[in-house]
Amino acid sequence: MRNACWLIVLVGCSCGGGGRDHVTDARVIDAATPDGGEDASLVPADARTCFGTGEFTLCLSPLPTLPIGLTTTTIDTTVCAEGQIVARTSGPSWCVIAGTTLTVTGNVHAEGNLPLVLVATGDLTVMSGATIDVASRQAQNVIGAGGNSTSCTASPKGTNNNGGGGGGAGGTFGTKGGNGGNSAGGGGTAPNAGATPTSLRGGCRGGDGGTGNNNSGGIGGDGGGAVYLIAGGTLTSAGTINASGSGGSGAQSGQNGGGAGGSGGMIVFYATTLNVTGFVFANGGGGGGGADLGGGNDGGESANPTAPGSAGGAGNGLAGNGGAGALNTANGGNGSDANKGAGGGGGGVGVILVLSGQFPGGTFSPPAI
Repeated sequence: MRNACWLIVLVGCSCGGGGRDHVTDARVIDAATPDGGEDASLVPADARTCFGTGEFTLCLSPLPTLPIGLTTTTIDTTVCAEGQIVARTSGPSWCVIAGTTLTVTGNVHAEGNLPLVLVATGDLTVMSGATIDVASRQAQNVIGAGGNSTSCTASPKGTNNNGGGGGGAGGTFGTKGGNGGNSAGGGGTAPNAGATPTSLRGGCRGGDGGTGNNNSGGIGGDGGGAVYLIAGGTLTSAGTINASGSGGSGAQSGQNGGGAGGSGGMIVFYATTLNVTGFVFANGGGGGGGADLGGGNDGGESANPTAPGSAGGAGNGLAGNGGAGALNTANGGNGSDANKGAGGGGGGVGVILVLSGQFPGGTFSPPAI
């Protein structure tokens, strides 16, 4: 059986600046290719044209001819000026950057509407101290590349009530988000997690807090972005790859509920040989604090695999932490009485998917599947 796939026609050129040593021009061609691409054991790494499997398959024709180096830079995947937007038969389009080899030496941050795909027909390397960052951040109003996927089941907001607003429900993706805390108004109940996604997509937004006597509840955090790393040869990562969700904002004063944390996003690996020794994480953001006479504090964001997004404190009604690894995601705290807003729930973790190659180590959250 043959599935619809896409070919990228790559034309090499010598370019500089913008955090890249080389930029590849590309055009998209609709084509049919064998499901899953060629057998990696039969085709030399520098001669393969298709990589991945199922809806994660990417085909290149002709192959790139020059290496790529990514230094410290910000990539807007909506425009994808550094590479090419590739339409997909399932799920969102991809922003694809391809080279014969690809080396990340600085802090590469990607934001925008589309997931980021980095592909090397040979080796792909994330150096020690380097970062691939598709995380979302509440304070900077940044949504990681492909975050807030349209495939998400929306997490509800807290109930409005003049006596005290309920907390929003945490974003759900790899695991269920935390429920919002209750006050005079009930907290939002997070949806259950679904099956492992079969296409590249970002994480899910947290629910807003309910409104109390005046002003408004906190705003839910954004889901983390999505990044796919492909190597025809060895994929080595000694740096950090972060696709975490953002924290929910604290409620404004007036007995309002806190916004919930967004879920972690998605990180996917495909390589002939995989050698990971660094950090890889897609944790949830912390829920925002509910309000009394004073406003609640914002939820935090994950800084490493073992640290979920921290809960925002409040004028009573404390928010829940974001999820991390196999830990249960925390619910938002209840208001201490009917005149205090409740906290938002923490965001659930994202998904880390290994499609091929050995998996020797590194520190992951959640565990790779």
